[in-house]
Amino acid sequence: METTPQLNFEYVPPKWNVDKLEGAVLHCLQVCGPLSGAAINAFCQRYAYERNKKLPEDYGTRSLIPRMLRARKVFRISEKLYALNPLLPFDANARLRLDAFWTFLENMEGVDIASVIIGPPPAQISYIKNNRIYHIICCKDDGVFEMGMAANLELYMAHMLSSSKSVAQVEERNFIMFKSKELLEGAPYKLHTKSLYGVVEYAEGCETPSILFSVPQN
Repeated sequence: METTPQLNFEYVPPKWNVDKLEGAVLHCLQVCGPLSGAAINAFCQRYAYERNKKLPEDYGTRSLIPRMLRARKVFRISEKLYALNPLLPFDANARLRLDAFWTFLENMEGVDIASVIIGPPPAQISYIKNNRIYHIICCKDDGVFEMGMAANLELYMAHMLSSSKSVAQVEERNFIMFKSKELLEGAPYKLHTKSLYGVVEYAEGCETPSILFSVPQN
């Protein structure tokens, strides 16, 4: 496992053994909040692939989740959503965390699941890959609020790095995700941190989004 760089948030080790699929799913539910059955199935597929194994496409919802439901390790909070807390609402912020999870799935190759954490605001998820820290920031609307917070975080980290020798010089990168290409193209500004901008978009009645990356016009 890679050494966790020091940032302006505390690293909390997973409560479960993420070297086992069940523990990895529980950790993702803790970090991301409610996840859909489709998202859990996709995670199981990628987790197995990373370990040179193969699972049925519906392994999560057909085998793993029913077993965890019986053990009361997870709860069904709606027809298609599962969570650690049966009273956890699926609100607008929960939707952003789910979008962040789907974005993470697109980029989880080579990631130690133990490094996946709740990110410093405005990031929903942060993780370590190739000795870099990645933040996934899903914007609720036009991105003004989230990117303003991200810019403030950049200034804070620049100050920390310049004023303290104890803070590790670690490269950070962002995924800035919007709900539509129109919102992405109108992104208020670009950050100094290397960032990849994209769209998480759901077709009518589809649980699995399409994820596209592009460059803002500004």
